[in-house]
Amino acid sequence: MDLLAGLNDKQKEAVLHIDGPCIVLAGAGSGKTGVLTKRIAHLVDKGIEPNNILAITFTNKAAGEMRNRLNDMLPNFAGSWIQTFHAACFKILRMDIDKLGYDKNFTIIDDNEAKNLIKAILKEENDYETKPEYIHYIFKNAKNSLENYESYFANLSEPLEEKNKYFSLFNTYNFRLKELNVVDFEDLIVLCIKLFENFPNVLEKYQNWFKYIMIDEYQDTNYAQYMWAKLLASKDGNIFIVGDPDQSIYSWRGAEPYNINRFLKDYPNCKVIKLEKNYRSTQTILTAANSVIKHNESFIEKNLYTDKGEGEKIVRFCAGDSFHEAAFVADTISELAAKTNREFREFAVFYRTHAQSRAIEESLFRKNIPYNIVGAHKFYERKEIKDIIAYLRLAINNNDKLSFERIINVPRRGIGDKTVEKIENYANEKNLTVLEALEYVEDIPALGKKVTGKLQEFYGMINYFAKLAEDDAAVAEIIDEVLNMSGYIQDLKDSGQPDAQTKLENLQELKSLSLEFADEEENTLEDFLARVALVQDIDDVDNDNTVVLMTYHGAKGLEFPIVFMTGMEEGVFPSYRSDSVEDIEEERRLCYVGITRAMEQLFLTNAESRLLYGYERSNQPSRFLEEIPEDLLSTYTRHGKPIVKAVVGIRVFHKKFGAGLITDIIEDGEIAIIDFDQAGERMLRLDLAPLEKLI
Repeated sequence: MDLLAGLNDKQKEAVLHIDGPCIVLAGAGSGKTGVLTKRIAHLVDKGIEPNNILAITFTNKAAGEMRNRLNDMLPNFAGSWIQTFHAACFKILRMDIDKLGYDKNFTIIDDNEAKNLIKAILKEENDYETKPEYIHYIFKNAKNSLENYESYFANLSEPLEEKNKYFSLFNTYNFRLKELNVVDFEDLIVLCIKLFENFPNVLEKYQNWFKYIMIDEYQDTNYAQYMWAKLLASKDGNIFIVGDPDQSIYSWRGAEPYNINRFLKDYPNCKVIKLEKNYRSTQTILTAANSVIKHNESFIEKNLYTDKGEGEKIVRFCAGDSFHEAAFVADTISELAAKTNREFREFAVFYRTHAQSRAIEESLFRKNIPYNIVGAHKFYERKEIKDIIAYLRLAINNNDKLSFERIINVPRRGIGDKTVEKIENYANEKNLTVLEALEYVEDIPALGKKVTGKLQEFYGMINYFAKLAEDDAAVAEIIDEVLNMSGYIQDLKDSGQPDAQTKLENLQELKSLSLEFADEEENTLEDFLARVALVQDIDDVDNDNTVVLMTYHGAKGLEFPIVFMTGMEEGVFPSYRSDSVEDIEEERRLCYVGITRAMEQLFLTNAESRLLYGYERSNQPSRFLEEIPEDLLSTYTRHGKPIVKAVVGIRVFHKKFGAGLITDIIEDGEIAIIDFDQAGERMLRLDLAPLEKLI
């Protein structure tokens, strides 16, 4: 296979680079995934062992795509270190975390479980005022900072009493995590760094293992991820990073776009390659993106271009309110799908927050347009899925009290909170795990005979699942046993719940996912649970024929033929919370990301007034709209005719309809207005009215 076929000169330069540090500044849609994949293939072709190559991506989806491409290029490709940051750290900790005082069968808790643990600690402290969500946010930042924790909390801009309280809670939280033999997402990286720093021989082992290190989306790394990569690359310096500072949109997750500047300082002699040719979008879309992002002071000079031609102009539409904006989106999708035989999966609608989706959902529903909301309620967050996952987690980690408490009475076994408290007290007294305490359940005082029998039955069942895992039974087989032996399936069937069938289907889908997982190289139950724990929102994007609804943040890394960017208003996008130059620049980068997701057509919509967060307000058009040259824009008309005598969004008074807003131009000289009934409610009728009858 000719690895260089179809590559432009800059892509070839990146693929052929072997030794020494290199940074590739890759613009949106510039083919960076292909470059990364072909560089790996080129290294293997030069005699580098696949497992000596560490390739880090930010999503499971991107890692999977890279592995699939490599398998097409290199039959029997055996590299297993194409991973996300967290997945790679999980694999390393699985081998060496016992050096830090954890058992190797540790499990991972998600953010919701971490918040629940914090909530339980606050309850123990009789603190009902402190918000677990805020504490969790502080804890995440503390870990990602890699600072001395005492210094970190001392430097918080909080009263001294609050600082001391937070630091005490933080210590208790980390003690509980270790006691339960669980780690949170931040721990995966922080503990890995601690392992490298405290045990130089372990670091040297992985430095010798990973001769070549590649990191995608480097602009999204936080400080801990930057340090992790720096430690691994500090021996040979063969580190190859790909990033685009203009797509850094995750500061709220701790991402630091100036990690790219840190990289340039760490490796002053590194090679710098710019990928500016775009293979995704039309030139009109790219020119708009270039025009917007150049308003950022932090902009690094690069100019996206394409061979795809100018393409259609970008449509700018001003609606009367958010409901009319939603109606416009639904109407346009319906018409384009009908007239151009587009599939619904070719359309995406972006918004700044999920709260904006309601009106869009209602309009799509009225038009019978199927849609899928990404990131609103993930598959793995559904109750029935989390219940079964808890059974599996407890089977491999007997210390996992969080999972124990979740499922000990699911389905109902007549085991209440007081019984659970007695079990946990006994476990603490005897220095046992909660599950081990059930082996001696007859010695626990004040438990009835019936409850004792149920607990013994539960104990035997979990041990049976654990034995299946130890014997390397297929994950699908273990899930089958859990569903049936626990009585979960039968309980759902007998429940009479209106959504019982949907829940049963979701559980079958979990089994389907485990069957797919069986083809993975590392397919133990522990690996499956880690995969589930590390799923991101973007991994939920499926291939069903549905319109995709998602936030601008969720759209990162995706592309769609037709994109609607909604809510383009001051106070919405950019967000009302953006009150500094840095905040506005990040919002502008987010706009740049949104624009560059579009391949063929782009619609930009705003509303004169918007009902959001419980009240209605008037908003000025987003400054980002004004940063796009007018010659790239056209105003939407139902029949494609230009507006000559009226402008969408202008308030008017019509002899027949009264006060209202121009909402659409049907043909030259005819308009559609949105009028008001006697109660002052806006009606979404599209009434034709000759322009000359306007007063």
